[in-house]
Amino acid sequence: MHFKVIWSEPARNDLRSLVEYISYDDKETARRIGTEIYEAVGKLSELPNRSRLVPELRLYNNISFREILISVWRVIFTVMNDTVLVYAVLDSRQNVSDILSKRLVL
Repeated sequence: MHFKVIWSEPARNDLRSLVEYISYDDKETARRIGTEIYEAVGKLSELPNRSRLVPELRLYNNISFREILISVWRVIFTVMNDTVLVYAVLDSRQNVSDILSKRLVL
């Protein structure tokens, strides 16, 4: 089964902000990381349910959200029918629990 991947506006903003921030130090690295994340998310069109459940959300018995890890970045998404909806691209060094609780209204 092929899944359609949709980026939410906050997730697009996360990726854009991440690339902008890194580009202050190194434009080439920023471009490479942005591309790497974007391509990894694109691969969610095949077998997205093989990704791990978000540990912070499991504490609330929420098993709807999954994630993929790309270096220190976490891409949070959910799978509904034949669609993958990307909610966030977060730096794992941030307080992910707080960010998710605000964004996802737990």
